[in-house]
Amino acid sequence: MPGPAPQVKIITTLEEFASLAPSWKKLLAEIGDPTPFISHDWLRLWWKHFKTDEKLFIFTVWNENLLIGAIPLMRTRFIIQRIFRFDCLRSLTNPHSPEFDLVCRPENLELVIGLLKRHLRENPKRWELMLLERIRADSGAVAVVDDHFRSGTVRINLKPAEGSFRIPIRGSFQEYFSGLNRSFRKNMRNRNNKLAALGTPEFRVFREYDPEAVEAFFRLENTGWKKTNRSAITQRPWERKFYHEIAERFARTGRFNLSILSAGETPVASIYGLVHNRVFYFMKIGVNYDIADCDKLSPGQAILYRLIRHCFEKKYIGFDFCGPFAHFESQWTKTRKSKHQITVYNLKRPKTRLFLVSKTILSPFYRLYRSLR
Repeated sequence: MPGPAPQVKIITTLEEFASLAPSWKKLLAEIGDPTPFISHDWLRLWWKHFKTDEKLFIFTVWNENLLIGAIPLMRTRFIIQRIFRFDCLRSLTNPHSPEFDLVCRPENLELVIGLLKRHLRENPKRWELMLLERIRADSGAVAVVDDHFRSGTVRINLKPAEGSFRIPIRGSFQEYFSGLNRSFRKNMRNRNNKLAALGTPEFRVFREYDPEAVEAFFRLENTGWKKTNRSAITQRPWERKFYHEIAERFARTGRFNLSILSAGETPVASIYGLVHNRVFYFMKIGVNYDIADCDKLSPGQAILYRLIRHCFEKKYIGFDFCGPFAHFESQWTKTRKSKHQITVYNLKRPKTRLFLVSKTILSPFYRLYRSLR
């Protein structure tokens, strides 16, 4: 006889989500734990520090007491063109989230996404949009979501999201570096010489959680243009706490990596990153813009040179810049990692239909307006 039908459970509180940690980690281990940004630690701390008016909505599917699939979402208000305000089911992501994916074994994707579609169809008044941001292009979920939501009382829009540069690590650092642009290599040597003129360069890597080292990173990040336009992490206390707690939590399992480059006694640059499945994830960089001739020294490139070399020496398999694309990253690699944004529109809601009609009619005029500006 067939076993019991899979059961859907919606997780709506942080306490409920915290209790899922063993099942969540077990499922991630079964699917190869593809990215740190859908780990239980990351999502729990993300929600703890970035939640405002949103409501947790983690869609989980169970086979008796076994978690077989999860889609981390939240209920929120999503504004488009300053006019339309939608009831939105949105991935647990924001600008601090490099990527997103579903937590599900490949063989269960059809089942889990089919159950999500049924749940949304049975509750049409509870949502107008579903938005999945920065979902990994190599995720099998992209094609399955696209297939399930391509027809019926919904409309789906699948488009490229901002991806990231990635260095595949093979061979030695010397072999890799010799394959980069000749003028770039010459500039790197000149910059390293200029840096040495300030004082003996010292490159340190912290794998354990050191609050003072994290604060040193924050001080470097809060200089120059980031200090001027108030975009540094220290400008928002909740972000500061988030990155402290991520460092502390990920360091417990050897997945934290903070590097600091100094010239003599002067810290010149720092990179906050994570290491997961032998891939380095470049999260944030801090550069001391207060030092003389900072532009000529290029401390950011100087620390990258040493950090990438360190990753080769540690036999990592990849270095992910996390995105969005930046010119300085393209000097180290041309390999790109693609991501997608998936938007599902609920056609049973009048506001959604009105938006899609207005978008169809007004888009040509908007593009013309933009072209004439």
